[in-house]
Amino acid sequence: MKTQILLTAILALSIQVMVNGQTPGNQTGRIVRTLPTLGAIKAHTNAKTVVTKAEAPKAAETQASAITSASPQNNVYYNAGSYKELLTQAEELLSDVRILRNEAENNTGQEKENYLKQANIIYKQAESNQVKAAEIAGKINKEQYRINKENLIAILAISQANAYSTNQANELIENAVVNLRLGQEMREEAYAMPTGAAKVGSLVNAEEKEALAINQQKKAVDILKAANPELASNINNILAGNTIAIR
Repeated sequence: MKTQILLTAILALSIQVMVNGQTPGNQTGRIVRTLPTLGAIKAHTNAKTVVTKAEAPKAAETQASAITSASPQNNVYYNAGSYKELLTQAEELLSDVRILRNEAENNTGQEKENYLKQANIIYKQAESNQVKAAEIAGKINKEQYRINKENLIAILAISQANAYSTNQANELIENAVVNLRLGQEMREEAYAMPTGAAKVGSLVNAEEKEALAINQQKKAVDILKAANPELASNINNILAGNTIAIR
């Protein structure tokens, strides 16, 4: 009975991760999570409504449909803060998956199957959140790279650095180009991956390459700033003139 009530509480508490998409004119997206934590699940173990073994699979399927229909589409506009929020939600979802799988290990038959089925539903939502977070990161990284590139072009145009410093900066810039391209290729390959886990892994690798490219650009800027102390104010003005704008 205890496990039935626990499953009832989990099934009864709707798990929905929604992004309220804005129109293209707006630049923010708000994420709302109504997922029950372990504490909330245990707090509901005294729920009056009990889903029977026969009804539980149907309830799980209904919830899976609700989650799918509530999932944000590709035309949703995000703000940069959505990235961290999605990752936080994914971690919480995965924590709930571990709870459910642990319950499955402690049960047999239909009850075990019900717990595993619910765990799989939530796991897919966690993967979906991770993918969306990676997509937001890609957008942010691409914009940051563009801004850094414009800054470097402007700085090189006024630079009076010696050949050694200039070559150092240019080498870093060239490496950044290569790493960004690799990151973009990894993103394209990710969508051909056969499993969600492989897709997420490839997208994470893409993020790392993009981050490396951006870091190399920043190092190039630092070298040029150090080599042009008399132009420090001009370079700072160039850097201040460009800001990242993610919608």
